[in-house]
Amino acid sequence: MNLRMPSALIVSALIATSDLALAQDLRLPIPLLQPPSGPIGPPAAAPGSRMAQQLSESERDDSGIGLEWAWANAQFGYSTVNLGLLNSSSLGLQNTSAGGPMWSVGAGARLLFLTVGARLRNQVLSTFNVWQIDAEAGFHLRYWRLDPYVTLRGGYAFLTHMTSSMLGGQDPSSLSMRGFNIGTAIGVDYYLNRLFSVGFEVAADLLYFRRARVDIPASVQDPSVPPYNGSPYTGSGSSLGMGVSTGIHAGLHF
Repeated sequence: MNLRMPSALIVSALIATSDLALAQDLRLPIPLLQPPSGPIGPPAAAPGSRMAQQLSESERDDSGIGLEWAWANAQFGYSTVNLGLLNSSSLGLQNTSAGGPMWSVGAGARLLFLTVGARLRNQVLSTFNVWQIDAEAGFHLRYWRLDPYVTLRGGYAFLTHMTSSMLGGQDPSSLSMRGFNIGTAIGVDYYLNRLFSVGFEVAADLLYFRRARVDIPASVQDPSVPPYNGSPYTGSGSSLGMGVSTGIHAGLHF
């Protein structure tokens, strides 16, 4: 019997077993071949950590105003007007400068940093009232809750509640002053939240008015004597003046 054959078989089996074990050791673990699961990025801040506290403070300090599509506000302040400050032609009026409270209401639309709207304004002065019905457009530069702006406006203007002192003591019921205004305003709004704001504004306007001829009262016996023989009873007149106002306002935003 040949004993070399079994020995060779045993040696071959041992070699095959060692090669299989070595191959298994060289094989990469399956988990390393799989892509990582979960979101890629820095680890989430643990509750109570400094990072979580900073994120919470940032969220609290954010203005939270968001986009705005429409606005409305009401204003109250003080105004002074001089109807003939820059020029007057046969105006024939006295006491054309006055001061007093002012109020206005306005509403419009907003798209990012631009606003458009309309405004009704009344300057309740000591010797007359100046009414303005204006269109306006504004440029805004919002930062956090502050919203500085510059506004241009213009429209129709007229006077009411004129006192007799404007005609030197005569009845002003037939006095008519109508014209237009062009002006600008600068101000700032502070947003209390996304719906409400408060603010402050300074404005200046050029005012042009044309006066129709004043009717001579029927009770006057001789219209050829002063003051009926001169302006404003003999013809029309015009003026170019200026008004300045300051005011505070409250607004609604949608």
